[in-house]
Amino acid sequence: VAAETPPNINSISASAGKLVLTGSGGITNGAYYVLTTTNLTAPLTNWTRLLTNQFDGNGNFSFTNAISPGGPQSYYLLQLP
Repeated sequence: VAAETPPNINSISASAGKLVLTGSGGITNGAYYVLTTTNLTAPLTNWTRLLTNQFDGNGNFSFTNAISPGGPQSYYLLQLP
C-alpha cells in the first residue's frame, strides 16, 4: 500500500483578527482535523482538536480561526484520520 501524500497548504494569511489557511491535495470529500497548541514540543495527544471538516470535491480545504493579537503564539496541524 502506497503512503498517502499529505495535503498542501497553499496560503496562510491573517486579517481582521482571523487566521485563514487554504490548501489542496486532500482526499476528495475526505475528512480532516485541525489541531492547535501553544507548545510545539507537546505530544500530539496534548494538542486540541479545533475542527473536523471535509475536503471539497476537488480535495481543497479552507480553515478560518479567530486569533488574538495579545495571545500566545499558536501552532496548527492538519491531520488526516
